[in-house]
Amino acid sequence: ELEALIQEQSQELFDSKEQFRKNSELLTSVLESPQNIMIFSLDRFYNYIAFNENYYELTEELFGIPIREGMNIFDVVPKKNRAFLMVNYNRALNGESFDFMQEIVDQDLVSHYWQNWFSPIKDSNGSIIGLTVFSIDITQRIEAEKELERNESRLRALISDRKSTRLNSSHQIISYAVFCLKKK
Repeated sequence: ELEALIQEQSQELFDSKEQFRKNSELLTSVLESPQNIMIFSLDRFYNYIAFNENYYELTEELFGIPIREGMNIFDVVPKKNRAFLMVNYNRALNGESFDFMQEIVDQDLVSHYWQNWFSPIKDSNGSIIGLTVFSIDITQRIEAEKELERNESRLRALISDRKSTRLNSSHQIISYAVFCLKKK
């Protein structure tokens, strides 16, 4: 009977581990599949808890530092960005969920645009234990919007020029007609 109980408990443990493995693989797949989304999380002391491969590659490319779990983000990011980041991280650590768009100019003076979402991470008791950041590269969308605005401005200018040309032509025709009438 004890042997049967041990066998049953062992099977349940095995099934539980297998389900955990499948769930972990699914979560990893979900987090890694989008190519333009950077995801990372920090604990209350700004140490990395987790990050996706896209974020890892971007930080290594930008800062030349291969990050790892447990590393403090302020050992990675440039000093000039720290105050701005600290304010936003603290907002999330104080329980606020928020988002904003950010322009980052790279060393080649090329603008990149990111939409960033910040959220607190809470434990099962509701205590805030860290924060998560999702960032999406929206550079192509912003560039397309700017091009659309330029085209709209050109179109408005063209329409305005045509109206003034038409009004000018109408004025010349009326002036000629008045001149002809005065001659008679």
